[in-house]
Amino acid sequence: MGSKVQKGVFSIAIVAYLGHRLSPGPIKCWQHTKLDAINMLMINGSPQHGHLKIWFTDLTKIDSAHAPIGKYLAILDEKERARYEHLSSTELKSRFLHGRILLRTLLADCLGSPPQNIELSTSSFGRPEFAKKNMPLSFNLSHSKDLIVCVA
Repeated sequence: MGSKVQKGVFSIAIVAYLGHRLSPGPIKCWQHTKLDAINMLMINGSPQHGHLKIWFTDLTKIDSAHAPIGKYLAILDEKERARYEHLSSTELKSRFLHGRILLRTLLADCLGSPPQNIELSTSSFGRPEFAKKNMPLSFNLSHSKDLIVCVA
């Protein structure tokens, strides 16, 4: 991982750590190779605050020519697939698809459900959110050029 990307991700982790007022605990980092180049950080907190998962991927590290696009599209819901098809450039399609796969995979990990069963909708600002309003989890998805970060 490049130092620029690493510094940015760790900055996000520190802001998230302070923002959620987690008690000091170990930061665990590991590589996950199940879906392309997904990296994960987990910040352990106190029992009342739980922990924070930060998953990120650098699109420059993904071999788009060999990515299983059909498999990824099958995980998305109908509206997400339509939005993907409507995007004009390969770059935008890749960013959208990998962002949604990262998000759905993280939420599936947190909720113990298959990624295709996670029901999402879109807010009035175009951001993904849970279709059901009383979920026991909150999340955020952010893009910055080639870096996609998801926090739950």
